[in-house]
Amino acid sequence: MHIQLSHPARTVEVKGPKKAKDLLKELSLVVEAHLVIRGDELVTEDEMLYDQDQIEIRPVISGGSPEGTSSVIGHSSIDEEAADLGSTNDDRRLTIDAWVKE
Repeated sequence: MHIQLSHPARTVEVKGPKKAKDLLKELSLVVEAHLVIRGDELVTEDEMLYDQDQIEIRPVISGGSPEGTSSVIGHSSIDEEAADLGSTNDDRRLTIDAWVKE
């Protein structure tokens, strides 16, 4: 299967079939810290991947947001919605895991 990795950007070929989590382990990547994408679909760690698959692997990006800013690009309404619910900035400090297409 054709694997496109980012951070650092590189391409590798790996023989299938194998589970997504086994692919990550073979590439010495932490399963919980990476997303496996087949086409436009996010793949769970137990899904099988096959030789004909085009796979992209991206690191998980997570973090809190500074006061008054949004954690996800293009979703500034998150802060506005939280404010409408009467929450404070301290209440809104959540970790948001997201992947962003480059």
